[in-house]
Amino acid sequence: MKFRDLVLSAAAFAVLVALLALADDRVREHVSGVSARTVSHGVSQGTTQLQSATISARQLVLEKGALTLLVVAGGVLFVCMLRT
Repeated sequence: MKFRDLVLSAAAFAVLVALLALADDRVREHVSGVSARTVSHGVSQGTTQLQSATISARQLVLEKGALTLLVVAGGVLFVCMLRT
């Protein structure tokens, strides 16, 4: 059942983009400019940014251990309060 919902959602999104491309020249230009190379470049760039953010977060956690522990404990308590 979930796979069917996913396929239906993807099909609805494709139809929406197709209708937008028919109605607006700017959308048509953007859609025609999409190629495997541009998508690959975007994914590569996003991966690089994610790695940089992960390294920064790791360094921050190591430098500020007590503050990190306090934030995690506060987050856990907040979630527990929301569930009750």
